Amino acid sequence: MPRVSVEQLDSKDPTFAVYRERREPFILTGAMEGWGALSDWPKKWRKLLSERWPGAVVDFYPYNMLSQERQSPFLTRLPRAIKELELADGPQQQRQGRRGAEGSRFRWDPSAADLLGRYKHLQLTPKMWLDLEERGEMSPLRHWQLRSDGWLEECLGHPESDLTEEFHLKNHWKIMLVGAAGAGMFNHSDSLMTSSWHAHVLGSKWWYLCGDLSEKANQPFQKEVCYEDILLPGEILYYGQGWHHETQNLQTPTMTITDTVAHEHNFEAIADQLHATCVWNKLQFEFSAALCDALDRCYATLHQMHRGAPKKPWQWPAWRSAASTERIAEAEATLPHHNNYDGRNYITE
Repeated sequence: MPRVSVEQLDSKDPTFAVYRERREPFILTGAMEGWGALSDWPKKWRKLLSERWPGAVVDFYPYNMLSQERQSPFLTRLPRAIKELELADGPQQQRQGRRGAEGSRFRWDPSAADLLGRYKHLQLTPKMWLDLEERGEMSPLRHWQLRSDGWLEECLGHPESDLTEEFHLKNHWKIMLVGAAGAGMFNHSDSLMTSSWHAHVLGSKWWYLCGDLSEKANQPFQKEVCYEDILLPGEILYYGQGWHHETQNLQTPTMTITDTVAHEHNFEAIADQLHATCVWNKLQFEFSAALCDALDRCYATLHQMHRGAPKKPWQWPAWRSAASTERIAEAEATLPHHNNYDGRNYITE
C-alpha cells in the first residue's frame, strides 16, 4: 500500500490529493507521535485495561473470524478476555492456567484446530474514547484526518448523551481490537458503507484490500486493484467505502484502535444505510426510536456540512413517515441502553 507521511498529506502536492480527500486507501506515517499507548502499553496494557474497565463486555472469538462459518462471538468481560488471550489453544486449555490460575473458560473444539488464534473486540463508548485522550494514551490533538466527530456533536449530543453511546455500540463505530497470532477477519466489506482508520499500537498485522480506485486526471484509469501489506506500531491504515479487506495478526498480542469516518464522499451512503435501518431494521442493529428521531436531524447536518446546502425534502424523509406501524412500535419498545452488552445475554466472567 502507499505509505504517506503527515508532511506529504499536508502538502499542496497534487500527487497526494487522493489521500487528502480520502478517495483511496493508504498507510499514514508520523501521525501517532505523542501517543502514550505506543510507549506505555507494550508491557502494561493488560493490567491497565483490566483495572480501568473491569465491567466492560467484549465480543470474544475463541477461534478467530477467518472462517465465515464462525462469525458469532461470545460475550466476555474484558479482564477474562485478556486472560484468555494469554492461554495456548489445545485440548488442555481449560487446565493450563499459570501458577495455579484457572485455564480457559472455553472448551477445546477439535473441529476448529485449523482456526487457532483468539480475538477480542472492545466497542469503545464515547466516554472510553475521552478517557484514552485525557490520559494521553491517544493524543487529543490528532491529525485532522483522524478527527471526524463534529456532526455527532451537533445532532447526537456527542460525547455525553445516551444516544451517542447507543449509536457507537450498535454501529461498532470505535473499536479496540486485540488478538493472538493467527487471529484474523475473513474477507468482507463494511455493511454500513463506511470508511475507517486503524491506528496500530502493538504487534503486527497482515492486511489484504481490494477495491476500485478513483479516476485520476491525465492517467490511465485502473478500476480495481488489490493491496497487501503489514501494518506496524505507529502506522495508521485508512480504507474507504466498499473496499473489501481481510486481516491476520502476526504476533501475540496485536492491537489496533479504529474509528469510523463520515466524509463528503461517503456520507450519503452511510445515511442511506442508517435510514433503512430505522425504517425497516435493514442491518438489524435494533435502533431505538429516540436514536432514529435524532438521526433524522443528523442527515440534514451531514448534508449541510459536506454539500454546503440543506438536503432536499425527498432525501431521507422522517423515518416515522416511511416505517410501518409495527416497526415504529418495535423501535419505541427499544430504549437507548438496550444492546448486546447490557446483561440480557449470557456473559462469560
